Order: sequence, then structure tokens, then C-alpha cells
Amino acid sequence: MRTIKLEEILEALKKDTTYIMFTKLDGSVRSMQATLDPQFLPDASKAEDDQKKLIEANKEGKLSAIAVWDMGNQDWRSFRLSNLSYFGDDEVTFKS
Repeated sequence: MRTIKLEEILEALKKDTTYIMFTKLDGSVRSMQATLDPQFLPDASKAEDDQKKLIEANKEGKLSAIAVWDMGNQDWRSFRLSNLSYFGDDEVTFKS
């Protein structure tokens, strides 16, 4: 298992789609192909502004969840970073 930081998550998601797996609040596990790549997003300018806010919130220790575009369902999904278990091929744990 390796530690992953927000900047690495955002950088990868902005470049392409990435497999993620996390535990939902109800305890079930969800996996998806996720992205923040502007070519796939319905409103790319809003996504860029939101990413800047996420980075600032993370620096202030206030960040707990992020929203990503679910390629399979073509809709926004959010998850708690502390519940992220896989990012790409790696088993991960989030560190702010």
C-alpha cells in the first residue's frame, strides 16, 4: 500500500481517466473509471475553478471529499478521500 496526496490525484485525473475504488458511507464498495480531464467534462471551466478550491481547502486541512466525473454513468460522483482504497493499479491511503 502506498500513500497518495491530493496533488497526485488531481494531476492524474486531469490528464486521463483513472480507475478508483472507495468505500461509500453506507459501507458498500464502489469502483469506477473517473476523470477530471476537460475533454470529458460537461463544464470544464467550472471543474478547473473547483480544483483550485480543493487544493486550497486541502492546504487548510478542511478537505474531506472530492467530486469526479464517472465515465460509466456520465455523471458527477463524490467520495471521501479517507475512503479511497485503489487509485489506478495501486492500493492507496490518502494523506493530506
